[in-house]
Amino acid sequence: MDILQPYPCRSGSSGAPDESCPYAKLAENADLQRQLAEGLYALSLSRTCPEVFQSLLGRAAAVLPGLHWFVSPASGREGEDPSAIVACSLTLQERLGPLLDGFGQAFRDTGFAHDVMAHQRICVEAGDAARAWVPPAPVPALGVLLGIPLVSEGEVLGALFGVSFRDQPGVEPHEVELSVLQSLAQVAALALERLQAEARLEEAARLSHDLAQAVRDLAVATDEDLLIAQLFRWAALLAPLPEWWFNRYDPATRSSLTTHWTPGVEAFGSPEEIRRPYPVRGSASLERLHFHQTAIHLPRWEDVPDLPRDDRWPFRTMVGLPLAHEGTLVGSLSGGSLGEQGHIRVSDAQFDALKSLAEAGGLVMNRLQARRSLEAQERQLFQAQKMESLGVLAGGIAHDFNNLLMGVLGHAGLALEQLSPLHPAKRNLEAIQKAGQRAADLTRQMLAYSGRGQFVVRNLDLTVQVEEMLHLLEVSLPKTVVLHLDLRKGLPTVSADASQIQQVIMNLVINAAEAIGEASGDITIATGALRVDEAAIQTMLLGQDVAPGTYVCFEVTDTGCGMDPDTISRIFEPFFTTKFTGRGLGLSAIMGIVRGHKGALRVYSEVGHGTTFKMLLPALEAAGEAPPAPTAESAWAASGLVLVVDDDETVRAVARQALERKGFCVLEAQDGREAVDLVRGQGPAISLVLLDMTMPRMGGEEAYREMRRLHPDIRVILSSGYNEVEAMGRFRGKGLKGLIQKPYGPRELLATIQGALEA
Repeated sequence: MDILQPYPCRSGSSGAPDESCPYAKLAENADLQRQLAEGLYALSLSRTCPEVFQSLLGRAAAVLPGLHWFVSPASGREGEDPSAIVACSLTLQERLGPLLDGFGQAFRDTGFAHDVMAHQRICVEAGDAARAWVPPAPVPALGVLLGIPLVSEGEVLGALFGVSFRDQPGVEPHEVELSVLQSLAQVAALALERLQAEARLEEAARLSHDLAQAVRDLAVATDEDLLIAQLFRWAALLAPLPEWWFNRYDPATRSSLTTHWTPGVEAFGSPEEIRRPYPVRGSASLERLHFHQTAIHLPRWEDVPDLPRDDRWPFRTMVGLPLAHEGTLVGSLSGGSLGEQGHIRVSDAQFDALKSLAEAGGLVMNRLQARRSLEAQERQLFQAQKMESLGVLAGGIAHDFNNLLMGVLGHAGLALEQLSPLHPAKRNLEAIQKAGQRAADLTRQMLAYSGRGQFVVRNLDLTVQVEEMLHLLEVSLPKTVVLHLDLRKGLPTVSADASQIQQVIMNLVINAAEAIGEASGDITIATGALRVDEAAIQTMLLGQDVAPGTYVCFEVTDTGCGMDPDTISRIFEPFFTTKFTGRGLGLSAIMGIVRGHKGALRVYSEVGHGTTFKMLLPALEAAGEAPPAPTAESAWAASGLVLVVDDDETVRAVARQALERKGFCVLEAQDGREAVDLVRGQGPAISLVLLDMTMPRMGGEEAYREMRRLHPDIRVILSSGYNEVEAMGRFRGKGLKGLIQKPYGPRELLATIQGALEA
């Protein structure tokens, strides 16, 4: 092979041009001068790359008409798979016809073509050297090979090639002709570089304009789905990739899950296959995207060895763009080509524009997530405030109603004690007592809703509680409902009221059965223990203020109709129901019971897919306690002075009559201040004080403190309609002798006083 140097014009000693210089010979050839001048002028006026190629090919054919000419682009540009021939002379096209593409591909892979572009020199081969390369059949052997690189500022843009075949007259290119062709090639390269620079400027201006509009559209997105749709739309405009998809990264499993995609992706897989998570660890490219939050551009997927291979997903070209803000990855936007879509070139400017788009998308998505989190917190706060307000209202009503029931039940009980068994009014009084007890049950439900129900707290094993109720639960369910159990043994105990927990279990199971209705279905009861962190607490429908730690859970799952979000938001409101009228306190009472036990409640539901209620109670380390054994009644001779303190006259009257009938002397006070004055004057003579919790002027807690200051050994029994946990919690360790919960009857009152005096 002859590798020819550029042609400098050598001068003789006299300063006259050397006759051996090609340019000196060019001066003697008017036709070559004309071809060079016209060629340079035509190239300078070319406005497109095809015009440059045609002008160059036309002048090359005029300079050396015995050769067939074609232009081949520089190969190996990232992301490109260029054609072997981008332009050719008419003579070559006519000579090879359909064989042209195969000839070009084979020629581009020869050492000759590589040397022309690699050395950036003119190369010429003729005779046996040219015939050494055998073109694909039936193309005849070559007689002459000529290659001239198209070089601009040191970068090879392609090459001009001329060939002759052995079956045509021989052509011997001279130095003067080569110098003209070299000059034309240099000017053509400058013209191509100018056009490419103009194209880059136009592309940059277009991308800048589109990116600015894209950022405006992203900024007004009101939800995540709309934001992702806008990302797809603008990404497709910024880069020519046909498919786009959005991934969520799960740091727990180190996998990525596709949640949104353009329709064309489904040509390669079903929605279930598209949503299937794929691992990130093990692939340096995917780790760079998800772990280091760095954009990736893979021009040829198959050339990257660490990427997963799957025949169902024949990726060709791909870009991956992290959507992150302040170091927090919220997802990734990916685009690419698959299968017959082939490899698609993404320019550096387009890739930079996509990265800017992803940065804006990450900022907006982070803002949407922050707004969604804030709205969820606001809803939780509103729900908590609403429930607290309703609880205060229900508790206040129940408290006053308890005092009224004290009069009804107390006087009925006193009257029954004074009547003979055959008295005609006895049946009426018993009916009054029975109605009063039903009213008391309703009051307890209202107090339970307010979180202040009557609790008798001891350590319980939730699994044992469920097992003790199994028979009752089974007979309460329709025959079309199948009950499944998943009960864990050896659970930590919880501090709870057994009757209240049994009420929660029964209410949730009955509620699940009603959700199934007359159709066949399943109810699953499960118990277990779990560790609850701050993130899990925020998912609770009730109990977002509980402390992180270990909780014992009770779960009821049904296959019923399910609930929509609006229904879920109202299920704990008193008397709200989706069933027939007259119902609606069941879940309200459950809410109060759970809240009174410092627990939490989580609800999962979807219309048509059933519902799961999960109650969580704080776990204890101690073993469960057996319920106290009932004590037998014994004869008791009562005496002494009892101070009854209550703001309700009916309560005081019932207590006075019951105590005086037993043999006590009674003093009355209608508030805490009056009671303290009586203790100050008659303290040593008072055997016991029956003290109400809530009173005007001075409440029970303050009055108790003043009484203990005056007489540290005074015996006090607290009277309250609220639960033992709340009531006794304020007096723990302060010497309180007992608690009696309203409404109570004469027998309960005397039994409590007897226990306090004999302790």
